Amino acid sequence: MTYAIPAHVSVAVCEGRPIFLDLKANRYFALSVELGKAFLDGLNDEGWLTDLSVAEALVRQGVLCRAGESQPRLVPQIPRPTQSLLDAPLPPSGELTHLRALATYVMARAELRIRPFEATIRRLQRRKQKQTTVSNTPVGEVVAAHSRLGRIVTVANRCLPRSIALMDILASRGVHPTFVIGVRLPFAAHCWVQTDDYLISDQALTVSDYTPILVV
Repeated sequence: MTYAIPAHVSVAVCEGRPIFLDLKANRYFALSVELGKAFLDGLNDEGWLTDLSVAEALVRQGVLCRAGESQPRLVPQIPRPTQSLLDAPLPPSGELTHLRALATYVMARAELRIRPFEATIRRLQRRKQKQTTVSNTPVGEVVAAHSRLGRIVTVANRCLPRSIALMDILASRGVHPTFVIGVRLPFAAHCWVQTDDYLISDQALTVSDYTPILVV
């Protein structure tokens, strides 16, 4: 019998400890030091765990499921951001772009209130999977409008709806960047948007201490 991480659970390793994100339950959690070490020691390079001595305990905690019920869930490797559009002066953005930025932000906040978090993530994933072309549309004006939302609404500590809104408005222009949720210890979580090693939602130093736990 082999075991794998369920499709709705993602994991990141921070300072030698596994941190989990359960999309169905909309929560982060960690294991005890001993069980976390056993989990990491038993996980092979493809994301399967074969150590029966700890596997069933992890199944009961929702960390693992039996093989055949899921696929391995390793976070894709992405470039660590080294630069950001926000580190340089942004181009001016028109009134219409500002209004669209505000509208998509309000809609993202509403979606997170009325829909399960997992449903929102699956929506982003489905759209990304349907991507067939790469657009060269300039994104500076859109990024500028979103970065200036703080002048209109309170966006502090609202990285999740801001990132979802940025993904949505860029997708409407045929641009499909990467959506990332990262974690760190002592525990904190942050969400951002990047393309290759270029941040388009944050300044580079903002995300430097975070390890990706979910990538779309």
